[in-house]
Amino acid sequence: MIPTYSEAAKAAIPQLTRSAYKAFLFFEDENSESFYEEITKKITNEHRDIRVICLKGKPSLIEHCFDPINASTKNKTIYILDKDFDDLTGTQIVDDTIFYLSKYSIENYLLESSAIKRITLEEDPKSKCTADGAELTKNHLQSQAALFLKLSSLFLVNETYSLGIKSCSEPVQRFSLSNKPWLLCQAKINDYEDEIAAALILNGIATSEEDLKDILSRHEEMIHDYCHVPGKQILDSVRFLLSHTLKIRTPSRESFAFRLAAHCKLETLDNLRSKIAFVISKQGRPIRPVGGSHA
Repeated sequence: MIPTYSEAAKAAIPQLTRSAYKAFLFFEDENSESFYEEITKKITNEHRDIRVICLKGKPSLIEHCFDPINASTKNKTIYILDKDFDDLTGTQIVDDTIFYLSKYSIENYLLESSAIKRITLEEDPKSKCTADGAELTKNHLQSQAALFLKLSSLFLVNETYSLGIKSCSEPVQRFSLSNKPWLLCQAKINDYEDEIAAALILNGIATSEEDLKDILSRHEEMIHDYCHVPGKQILDSVRFLLSHTLKIRTPSRESFAFRLAAHCKLETLDNLRSKIAFVISKQGRPIRPVGGSHA
């Protein structure tokens, strides 16, 4: 179980924001401070002087960003938002303090080969399968790419037209084989497509078979790679795969993500690293280079 902050600690946040922290990083996932603190350690040596705060969802971050009561600390605040499908639906919010991830969510950054090798080694230090685990993951994601992209295109249709059908938050098992939850099931994805199609017709969005095909194909063309696939579903698929193939314990998604974060280098988060450095530099304090001493 990943530790979270107590209600008393959360109540102290207003006082903390008036303290001498160099920066405040706000994330979307409520009660996930420990996880994001682990992420922050990897992208800046200033992490001891940075306060990580997790609110409940993207709307809460946006509301906090534009609330005048927070104006006094806004010059050292960064609101880190999941990309989700906001770039494709034209719903991204523009503000100097808002930073959008370049992938669907933070989980999309975690599947580094070195991190997977480390986790498999921790499970069995005598194992010779650590390299196989990383290669297994790579091959698995390549083989499942077409199905993941198709499924995400249906999620995009659902969000574009506000159909109200459960989508990105669903566990991957809903769309995978019952006896092999790491493998997506074409039949289940087809059923989900039928559900989306029915909603488009019911709401008068598609008035003909031609309309329906056009909507589905247009949105399918918009999803090119795993950057637009929900990261939590990717992690679910991989953790089931590794558990079954390498015969290791099946961790919870939260535990798996935390362990990956502990071993990732997160070099693909350079843009966020630069944003944090810029915000700290505005406070008029020297910035330690990444990898430097904390002394």
